[in-house]
Amino acid sequence: MTEGVAPDVRAQFETTIEEELRKAGAMVVANAAVLELVHKRLDLPDGCTFGRCIVPIAAALAADRLLDARITADGASYTYVLSLIEPQEGAPVAQVVATCGVCTVAEALGKMAGAVKALEGQALPYAARDTGPIQPMRPAPRSKALPLVLVAGGLALAAGGSALVAGTEQKEAGWVTIGSGGTALLMGLILLLTGD
Repeated sequence: MTEGVAPDVRAQFETTIEEELRKAGAMVVANAAVLELVHKRLDLPDGCTFGRCIVPIAAALAADRLLDARITADGASYTYVLSLIEPQEGAPVAQVVATCGVCTVAEALGKMAGAVKALEGQALPYAARDTGPIQPMRPAPRSKALPLVLVAGGLALAAGGSALVAGTEQKEAGWVTIGSGGTALLMGLILLLTGD
């Protein structure tokens, strides 16, 4: 999976990954061949890179390991996440995350080659047992105390400022007080309306 990477540069990354895997003694099935197989066979899930859905893909390829390479480019900055996947459960057994700050394509390819080499001998802890679907956390509701204090204070300041403007010679202070009260009132109303 690549994001922000030009097609010709993506092809260079795929070639670099395949060459490094072959140097390490792996039998490599090219990415294009894997995609072609998945698209031709209706029994193979499209877009799967982790988990149980990878099992039939690995079986169709007779693969004992799979490599998921995610490359992201932002201008001349590259980020790589390489995950070695075991085919029986689809769990990652090794992973390398690397970045190449501001670099040329050649430097990025060299860094990618190093990331592929770094996978060798690295192991992740065993995958956690399935505990069911992930439940989204709901944030605790916000207290209404602060918004109510701001609304009440804003109204009081606006009323006091109005009294200063109407009944005294301190009109500037009155207008400032009205403005401050209006701001507090508005902020309190916004917090009340956007709260839980």
